[in-house]
Amino acid sequence: MRIHRDVNLGTAVATPRGLIVPNIKKAQDLSARELAAAITQLAMTAREGKTSVSDQQGGTITYQRVMAVFTEADHPLRARQVCEAMDVAVAPNNIDNVRLKLKRLAGRGILAETEPGLFTQPRP
Repeated sequence: MRIHRDVNLGTAVATPRGLIVPNIKKAQDLSARELAAAITQLAMTAREGKTSVSDQQGGTITYQRVMAVFTEADHPLRARQVCEAMDVAVAPNNIDNVRLKLKRLAGRGILAETEPGLFTQPRP
């Protein structure tokens, strides 16, 4: 078993673009007052749409965040474009994570895969 010393505290923030989960790095080193200030700052930054990539690294890519992107999109998207829209680091592991979520959503009929790797919301 490997034990890590650092604690990253993920804070879910509802934004106009959907749920964002930025992280407070090395939270174990902060006092309760410093944690409260860090949470407030991350929430304000997220709601302004200015969350940095580093603030979200190690965060959660949720189905709600993915669907928020499609709610605003007016054309089909690929996994990479969804990552970019969520301000998630465009890295192979994030793209793969998003692609798997898109495939699951398509399998359940929530999204449609119009051609391989290209997803959209089904239109009535």
